[in-house]
Amino acid sequence: MLHISLFDCRAQHGALEMKAGSHRAGYVAHQEYFADQAAQKHFRVELPEQTLSDLQTVTLDSRTGDVGIIDFRTYHRSGINTSDQVRYTFLIRISPANAPDLVV
Repeated sequence: MLHISLFDCRAQHGALEMKAGSHRAGYVAHQEYFADQAAQKHFRVELPEQTLSDLQTVTLDSRTGDVGIIDFRTYHRSGINTSDQVRYTFLIRISPANAPDLVV
C-alpha cells in the first residue's frame, strides 16, 4: 500500500500508526461495527486489543507529499485526530499480477 500525505500530519495530530512486525502474524478476525449504528453510517473495523498489546507501535510522522510504502498485512490505523481539520489521505493498494483472486 502506498500512503501519500496530502498535508502535514504529526503524531500529536493523529498520524498513521502501525504495529511493527505484524505483517508476519497472519490473519486475525476484525471486529466490525458502525460508528453511527442507528443510521448504519461510518463503518469501522478494529482488531481485538489483546492482538495488539505485545507489538510496538510505530507512528508515521509525515509532511505534505511524503510517501510511505506499507505491506497491507501490517496492522495499521489512523491516530486520534486532535486537530480541527479533516485528514485526507490518498491510498494506492497494489496486488501482484499473479494473485489468485485478481480478476481483470
